[in-house]
Amino acid sequence: TSDNHISTVNDLSAQRLAKLFKSAYAYAEGQDYKTVDAFVAVGDLTNYGQAYEYQAWKKIVDDNVKDETQVITVMGNHEYYGNLNDLEWGVKGYTANLDPELNKHVEIKGYHFIGVSTYGEGDYSEDLEWLENALAEAAQADGDKPIIPFQHHHIKDTVYVSSEWHAVQSAQLNSLYAKYSQ
Repeated sequence: TSDNHISTVNDLSAQRLAKLFKSAYAYAEGQDYKTVDAFVAVGDLTNYGQAYEYQAWKKIVDDNVKDETQVITVMGNHEYYGNLNDLEWGVKGYTANLDPELNKHVEIKGYHFIGVSTYGEGDYSEDLEWLENALAEAAQADGDKPIIPFQHHHIKDTVYVSSEWHAVQSAQLNSLYAKYSQ
């Protein structure tokens, strides 16, 4: 999921997020594999990165996500909107209120999920080296299994609107991901 833009537990975005979880579990119940192993939220979880917005997001997750399901998050640009003049404010808000780790490398049932948080408006320069190391580690561990990388901003010219709205380091990200066929 992406762009939840949660402000309160009662807003329309909150209702939609709760419905997403319920729908995913209902779908899984009708399949041979009856559960959901993970939900990945790729940024803009909140509107302005305020503590009360993170609390609302967490309450929706706590009320709707089952214990066997892991929730993995990374930051988007809206997590900084409470104070765009101080990017560290956004980082501190996310790490204090949601997750102490900005970037994630999580293995679930032998599959590697690697998420990188943006630094403000689509800037991943702070984390390219971390991302490269995480991808190399995942590829070495399970060379044939897919690696699932994710970030909030698209790589330029890959999906609708990504010609206008994309990661600053699109070329570097594209080259980095291209090194790993999985």
